[in-house]
Amino acid sequence: MKLTSHESQNISLATWNIQSGGGKRIPQIADRLRTLAPDCLLISEYRSVPGIKLREALAVDETIVLQDSLPPPKQNGLLFSSPHRFQVLTDQGATPKSSHRWLPAIFPTLGLQVLGVHVPNQGEHWDKDDFWHHLLLFAAEHSGSRVAILGDFNTGLSEDTEGTPFYLEHCFQMLLDLGWVDCWRRCNEKTREYSWLSRQKKNGFRLDHCFLSPPLSPCLASAHFDHDVRSHGLSDHSLLVVELNLEQR
Repeated sequence: MKLTSHESQNISLATWNIQSGGGKRIPQIADRLRTLAPDCLLISEYRSVPGIKLREALAVDETIVLQDSLPPPKQNGLLFSSPHRFQVLTDQGATPKSSHRWLPAIFPTLGLQVLGVHVPNQGEHWDKDDFWHHLLLFAAEHSGSRVAILGDFNTGLSEDTEGTPFYLEHCFQMLLDLGWVDCWRRCNEKTREYSWLSRQKKNGFRLDHCFLSPPLSPCLASAHFDHDVRSHGLSDHSLLVVELNLEQR
């Protein structure tokens, strides 16, 4: 699908880890997402069976387009939701071993490509090193195009954690060194906020991110976390919302 000029000036990107597929929280999750109504939404920890109910709830709005990463049974995957026509890309070359946590799509009317990710933790049997290897390859190959990468990275820098240092923190820094912009940090330079809190130690980590490629980064207008969804028990993750002004070239 070929990129064309965008239809609107201001658009929003959002990413939210809904915790184990959503379960009984799905009606409340869907209500929150319908109220937010982002132009591009990535849901992580999407699961195929409870996902049916989530898709039905979101599809009440008949303009919504939905596409998931086809996760194996009881495994965490990804779901894109958008009122704009988009196409998931299946010919992007090599993908990580946990390919159901990797979802590239092109949004032609917005004039951009978006890669949704859920980077594994080092304790999982999925290979975090392998995932970051492919993520950095993708970033290098697409650094000259209008691309966003968003999702749950399970990685950050030292200022993004109150507890155990991140494994593969250097990979996060390499992404920055390639010229990609950490949206939330760019808009909140001196701030510490965390998108996930450990239940045991109550310490925080900023796990959920949106990165913009160098050509797209001038379009960044704002980035903020909705922590209410976490404090009210809709998920154990906060929701990240990024606003772009696509007229800023």
